[in-house]
Amino acid sequence: MEELREICRRLGSIAPTTNQVLYNLENREIEFDLMPWSHTKKLPIMAYSPMGHDRGLLKNATLKDIAERHDATPAQIALAWGAASAGNYRHSKSK
Repeated sequence: MEELREICRRLGSIAPTTNQVLYNLENREIEFDLMPWSHTKKLPIMAYSPMGHDRGLLKNATLKDIAERHDATPAQIALAWGAASAGNYRHSKSK
């Protein structure tokens, strides 16, 4: 995140328009610092590997269990989580 802050500081008005980062149900670290910071800067985040590397997330036993309990597929659960997570940050109001 420090590198991104430095890039934004140096570029000023021509700062990046989006940030593509690893983000999925298994890799949620950005929720604690990068995501809130990006929201305040109005810098959208684009997830790469939203289904895990080599779609590994879809093979996750816990996700499969959750999917079975909801009569869904692991992909449906992962997509629903991603859509809900994006909405929490995109539509939240700044203080």
